[in-house]
Order: sequence, then C-alpha cells, then structure tokens
Amino acid sequence: MHDFSNLIHCFRQTPVQQILMDVDGYIIESGDAIFSTVCYRNKSAREWSSFVESIFDVLLLLKPCSPEIYFVKVETINSHTTGIFDCSFLSVEWEENRPAILWTIYERSEEYLALRARQQKVNESQL
Repeated sequence: MHDFSNLIHCFRQTPVQQILMDVDGYIIESGDAIFSTVCYRNKSAREWSSFVESIFDVLLLLKPCSPEIYFVKVETINSHTTGIFDCSFLSVEWEENRPAILWTIYERSEEYLALRARQQKVNESQL
C-alpha cells in the first residue's frame, strides 16, 4: 500500500490565482496570488502567454452554460513564471451581462515533482 498523505496534504495547500479576462484577453481583475499581473494590464493575455494564445480560439467558443475546460501539467504560463500548473477556463458574465473568461491557475509544481520522483523510484525498482 502506498502512502499518499504528503501528496494529498500538498494539494490542500495549493496556491490559486484567478484572472478575469474580457473576450479580447485583457485583464479585468486578478488576485495575483501566483504572479503579479501589473505589467500585463495593458496587453492581451494572447500577447504575454503563449499557452493562452495557443488555446484562445477555443476559449472564445465557450458560453456561460458551457462546462469548465481543464488543462493539466501546464509548464509555462508566461515568460516570468516557472512551475507546473493546472488551469481551468470558464465563461462568465460580468458588468451589464458582458461575456468574460475566468482563468483559474493552480500552482502544482510541488505535487507534480513529488509524483515524478515517486514514479522514478518505482521505475528504478523495477529494473
């Protein structure tokens, strides 16, 4: 039996950042818990995040009734933020029923690195 208590504990402690973007990718609001968005406020997320740029056409297809879209093990959010992240995107409405996109970023580096190390040990033990 494997002991996953450390891994489960890490998931409970995970930093989370939410970024509310308009449909052009400009930040409306951000909690800045993982990285500061101050220098990105006048640019579309498509300009400063190759990850967002690569999926933006799909995000525009989301409607308020659409389920959340998840991406796991994203290794680059922007050029200044390193780590391994899980991300979700949800279509929402904000002021005067204008469409927006809620991007939630979960910092998972510690969990994924621990999982990698555990997998490596298992692989090595099987050799």
